[in-house]
Amino acid sequence: MDPMYNLKVCVKQYRDIDDKLQELNKKVYEMRDERRSIEAQLSELMTLEQFSEVSKFDINDGSAIVIKKPGTYSKAWGLSKKDLKDYLLNCLDSKKAEEVYEFIIKTHQQKLIASDFDFSRVIK
Repeated sequence: MDPMYNLKVCVKQYRDIDDKLQELNKKVYEMRDERRSIEAQLSELMTLEQFSEVSKFDINDGSAIVIKKPGTYSKAWGLSKKDLKDYLLNCLDSKKAEEVYEFIIKTHQQKLIASDFDFSRVIK
């Protein structure tokens, strides 16, 4: 086959798939936005005294919504601790790198303690 023809076919296939992905991503974004709105409603309800002890909602489809309350979980770390330590070791002597590393870890851990609710659906 002609390489130019093959290239054109591949480019068209790529474009078609990319168009479909863009449409799906748009729908996914809309659904995530809708889920965030529902999570905000759930968060407001979870502040009521009658729900203070609730930590999970079992759903009759075999799944559950797990509730993480403010101050009980940490959000994701954006820079791996290993990478941080490696970076520090590359620019400081090992003793100073370890001191700075420990300071950053302790300080950042406090920042990661959540102040809001978190909800996730788990399939049993």
